Amino acid sequence: MSDPLLEVCGLSVELSGPPPVRPVQSVDLVVHAGETLCVVGESGCGKSLTALALMGLLPAGMRRDATTLRLAGEDLLGASANRLNDLLGDRMAMIFQDPMTALNPVLTIGEQLEEVWRRHRPAAPKAGRERALLLLERVGVPAAAARLLQFPHQLSGGLRQRVMIAMALMCDPVLLIADEPTTALDVTIQAQTLHVLATLRREFGAGMILVTHDLGVVARIADRVAVMYAGQIVETAPAAALFATPRHPYTRGLLGAIAVPGRQRPRERLSTIPGSVPAPTDAVRGCLFAARCPEVQPACTAAPVMPRDAGAGHFVRCVRA
Repeated sequence: MSDPLLEVCGLSVELSGPPPVRPVQSVDLVVHAGETLCVVGESGCGKSLTALALMGLLPAGMRRDATTLRLAGEDLLGASANRLNDLLGDRMAMIFQDPMTALNPVLTIGEQLEEVWRRHRPAAPKAGRERALLLLERVGVPAAAARLLQFPHQLSGGLRQRVMIAMALMCDPVLLIADEPTTALDVTIQAQTLHVLATLRREFGAGMILVTHDLGVVARIADRVAVMYAGQIVETAPAAALFATPRHPYTRGLLGAIAVPGRQRPRERLSTIPGSVPAPTDAVRGCLFAARCPEVQPACTAAPVMPRDAGAGHFVRCVRA
C-alpha cells in the first residue's frame, strides 16, 4: 500500500484548567489517498474536536498535542503559522457542521467562493469565478450562475451545504474533512449530499475524513471506520469487517442498538448500553468503557488499555482483543 496521505499518532486536545481536561486522548488515524475514513461515535465523544484539531482550528483555551501529524509527508507539527495558513483551504479543507451558520451572511455566494481562490491562487484571480461556477454545477446547484449573486439566506439548507462542499473543493485539496455534513438536513437531502460527496471524492481523488454519529451513513460511504468513545478511538477496521465482526464491546453495543425493520417484534424494547459516559474530569485508570461493559474483568481497570492488532487492519482498544 502507498504511503499514508494523513498520518496521526497520539493526538490529544487539552482544555486549560484548573484542572486541565483532555476531551480527546491519544488518537491515532491514518488516511490514504482516495479513501474515506468515517469517525463515528455518540454526541460529545470528541469527534468534532478531533476534526478541528487536525485543521488547527481549536477554540481559544484549547491546544492540541501529538507525536506525529503529517500530511502528504509534510510535518504539520513543525510547520510555521504562515505555512499552516497556506495549507488550510488549499491542501486540506473542511466542510463545517451547520450550513445555516457557516457561511458569511453579508457576502454573496460568489464572493465567498472566490475569496478562497484569491487567498491561495493570487496569480490567477479571474479563474476564480470560472472555478466557482464549475464547482457549483458539479455539486448539483441549479442555475449556478444566478446563485453566485445570491446571499446565503436566499438558499435552502441543502443548497447551502452544497455551497460548502464547493468551497472546500475550490483549490483541489488532497484531504477533505467533513464534520457531520448531513446533520441539519432532511433525509432526502442527506442522501443527495452523501452521493455528491462520494462522487466528488472519487473524481478528485482526495482522501476524506467523515465525522458522523449515524451508522447508516457509515455503511453507505466508508472504506474504513474509527469508533470513538469518551475521547479515544476504541476500534478501527475496514467498514465491512467492522459491521460483520465488531471486536469492541462498545461497537457491538452501538450496532445492537440499531432498529432493524422486520427484526424487532411489536412493543419489543430496543437494545441500549447501560450507564453513562465518564466525564473528561473523571480519573479513570483503565478502560474508559469498563464501568458500562458487560464483559469487564480485573485487567480492564488495572492499567490504561492500548490499541491491539486484531489482524487484517483491525485494531481494538480492549484487553479481550
